[in-house]
Amino acid sequence: MADSAEILEVSLMPEDGDSDEAAGPGPRRRPPLAVVLAVALALAVALAGVLAWRLWHEQARPGGQEEAVAVVERYTEAFDAHDLEGMRETLADRAAFSGGEHLDQSTVGPFTGKELDDFYRSLFRAGVRVTTDGPVQVTGQGPYRVVAVQTVRYTVAGVQVNEQATSLFTLLQLQDRAVILEHVWWRPLAAQAPSMLWAR
Repeated sequence: MADSAEILEVSLMPEDGDSDEAAGPGPRRRPPLAVVLAVALALAVALAGVLAWRLWHEQARPGGQEEAVAVVERYTEAFDAHDLEGMRETLADRAAFSGGEHLDQSTVGPFTGKELDDFYRSLFRAGVRVTTDGPVQVTGQGPYRVVAVQTVRYTVAGVQVNEQATSLFTLLQLQDRAVILEHVWWRPLAAQAPSMLWAR
């Protein structure tokens, strides 16, 4: 039994002279951490650049659509400021306004000409204010269709009311500028509070 134990010991424990041969290859050399981080950062920047270019390219609008959006923004700012002259600068001569609780069922309007001016003045007297929430959507190449989700604020019988509404604008390119031909205002949801249309 002693002989077999010695053989086992020899087979498990190589002599000192054989230690270099039995050792495996040395540890693999890894690149420094700074190099790895620099490469990762370069890849992230390149990827972000490609994504930003694609996003900008997809969202870029033709010049006419950009102008249509700018006209609607000026109209809304003038409306909010109760500036009828400023609004008139953005409107076609026969521009119309209509509004209601549903897009296909007009409650008021369409108003045009002097009747439209009188309608706007009645809203101003009632203290109606309008702001646009977020970016507007635009389609078409003339006529243009611009859709804006807006917040309307006013007071009825001493009650301060804030409501969301949607405005659909139709714009035409007349000579060197875009003008609003029609403003259709409606509330997509059933009324739960007084409406700005009651302020007249």
